[in-house]
Amino acid sequence: MKVKRSLLVLGLIVLGALVVSGGLPLLTSIANTDGMSFYNKGFAGNSIAAGAHEDVFDSPDYVTSFTSDGVSEKIVIVPEFWFYGFPVGDGPVGAYLDSYWFKITFEGNGPFTVDWYGAHSTGAQFTSPKAYPSGAAPTAKAWYTMAPSIIKLIGPCTGKMHIELWAHHGWLDTSLLIPLVKSADDVMATDEAQLQSGIGSVSVPTYTEEGQKMDLKVTAEHSHSDTNGGAGPGGWTLLLFDNNGVRKQSWDIADGVSGYTVSYLVPVGSFDTTPGSNNNWKVELWNNLFITHQEYTVVIKQGTAGIIPPPPTITSDMGKPPYPAGSSLEWLVTGKQNPSGYPLSGFRVSVQFSTSAGQLGAFVMENQWFDANAGSDGTSWYCHVQFTAPQIGYYVISAQSVDIQNNPSVFAKLKFETGPPGIEPPGTPPTDYTMLILGAFMILIAFVLYLKAPIPKPYNLVIALVLVAAAIYLMYPTLQTVFGG
Repeated sequence: MKVKRSLLVLGLIVLGALVVSGGLPLLTSIANTDGMSFYNKGFAGNSIAAGAHEDVFDSPDYVTSFTSDGVSEKIVIVPEFWFYGFPVGDGPVGAYLDSYWFKITFEGNGPFTVDWYGAHSTGAQFTSPKAYPSGAAPTAKAWYTMAPSIIKLIGPCTGKMHIELWAHHGWLDTSLLIPLVKSADDVMATDEAQLQSGIGSVSVPTYTEEGQKMDLKVTAEHSHSDTNGGAGPGGWTLLLFDNNGVRKQSWDIADGVSGYTVSYLVPVGSFDTTPGSNNNWKVELWNNLFITHQEYTVVIKQGTAGIIPPPPTITSDMGKPPYPAGSSLEWLVTGKQNPSGYPLSGFRVSVQFSTSAGQLGAFVMENQWFDANAGSDGTSWYCHVQFTAPQIGYYVISAQSVDIQNNPSVFAKLKFETGPPGIEPPGTPPTDYTMLILGAFMILIAFVLYLKAPIPKPYNLVIALVLVAAAIYLMYPTLQTVFGG
């Protein structure tokens, strides 16, 4: 019995850890998209107002962005109220609406950041400012629709959102327009909507020889929501553009695919031999709302796979990321001659917004040419690339070597992260040496315990070694940063 009980406890611990870590979804992440209204009692026990007679949200689901800086499709919130006179219908006493607002609670995978007309709020709950409608003093039974509110969610988030429409209301003397009795704040209506991932990505080949098939593999989730009744056929569109920007092929792809493969036969003669010309083809994946992935893939001349240059290296002396957003960042791109000994003529470099998973979004720098400078060893070439990362998030640099025969290498890629503008500038060692001082103090205590403390051997040695190990653990990150280890 003790073994079974232990296994049960262990299983519950593992299950709990999976839920907390996101390994298993919470059962509450499915939205109930049927709106509900509540009748609120006022003076003399009569109903004075009711909530929305339809859904508060304008859609049962919304597609969110795949990048940290992108926004979801707009979420429209429509407050509607039903007013009663007293006792029913027209009369000397009517319903009175003082103010209304809404509260949204989020469940699922966040963070949940709400864009409220340019103001941002992050957290599991969002409460709108109160709205004070003018002229909301009807004297008879009627529906009144207030001005809709529009919010957007920033970044990738999935799960559900629950909304409560609140109002502060009461009775009104319709002849004198004087509020007689105000009720407490009441929930007028509730609704829920699903937040669906708008993630879509494409796996492209490192290179394709002209005359060969180019295989593109698509993984995609939700392309559109049911806003406005789900107008449109849905699905994804994959586009392929040649090195001159001419669209060569498009494919319609259904929602919910993983590794779905399409192919295009690159015609012989597609490669441009003109020195310095571009031989990179562009791939774009669109859902019904926005572009979710764009990336270049390389086309090479037929029969030259064995002589294209090796991919370059991308380095910097700025220290370790994250780098301050909004600052100027400089990178060194270094390439080697091709296997036949042809020197390099230049490099092509792109910088794109990305995600922690490495998806490629909008360009900060797109397919830009940099002339190659000869290195001192006679076999390497380099260029300096400088740009400004405009905001906090992930970026990917893609760099390609091109030799004097215009043979391009495959892309080298480097992902990095930026943080708040106030973080330490690139290359600046940390100024907080607290852990270093604490570690040194612990080592001193270890020696004192070992040499002087009245603790029998070998316990004094064991305690001293534990203190030294803990000190090294605390000191290591600071030492590694300071000495560049």
